[in-house]
Amino acid sequence: MYMLKSFYCFLKSYFRVEFDVNLSCKNCASSVEKALSKIPDVKIINIDVEKQSVVIESSLPSQVIKEAIESTGKRAVLKGFGSKKLESAVAELKGEGNIFGVIRFHQADKDLCVIDGTVDGLSSGEHGLHIHEYGDLSQGCESIGPHFNPTDSVHGGKEDSKRHYGDLGNIVADSHGRASFRIHNNIVKVYDIIGRSLAVTADRDDLGKGNNESTKIDGNSGKVWLLLLLLDLLDYLKIQKEYVSVMELQFGMKQISQSHDLKFCWKNGPTTS
Repeated sequence: MYMLKSFYCFLKSYFRVEFDVNLSCKNCASSVEKALSKIPDVKIINIDVEKQSVVIESSLPSQVIKEAIESTGKRAVLKGFGSKKLESAVAELKGEGNIFGVIRFHQADKDLCVIDGTVDGLSSGEHGLHIHEYGDLSQGCESIGPHFNPTDSVHGGKEDSKRHYGDLGNIVADSHGRASFRIHNNIVKVYDIIGRSLAVTADRDDLGKGNNESTKIDGNSGKVWLLLLLLDLLDYLKIQKEYVSVMELQFGMKQISQSHDLKFCWKNGPTTS
């Protein structure tokens, strides 16, 4: 019973998200409300036609909410997100070709980090997602070190009791090359990962269940396709509040890119299917 109760609470970690939506009438608002009400784990906070704003709380990836709103024929633009206890790190992934993504780490409480992101331009299927030991991108993939592993454990899946702190499992790209995901992690702490690197691999992570030596090291997840330094965006921008707008995030990333020598790593990828 204790385990089931903890599991339930673990899954029900909500974050507030606001979208700008081109609402022109009450019928438009009703259509959006109807579309959102069909999705489990979505709580509608406010739909304002005059301000053209939709505010919800959900445990789902923001991209899922955006697609639900746009299924009504309206255009939705993510305006901001936040939580009551906001400690965040942001990795903006960009590279050659059509690869682009943003991954956010939210420290909801001392035992829960929520990792929310969307990455475009991947080949369809599963790809490993890992935090690496170092944030030294001077030599690309060669200088980021192994997976972040302060407990000297073996590689494993994101729910295994024995695993690297940096083992975030797999993200799944659809037939269009998009991977949208929300991961609930009970060992990652935002303050521990600032300054390290985040990597997406070419292949699926076998989660330490393979039959060779590499399975307990990196899950046979293949070559690193791209990586970026994890930055404490809130500290960088000196923002101390519960809500962060997308304009502030974009401004922050622009300032960061101008003051950091950020390099991306490409090895035999990516390619879209």
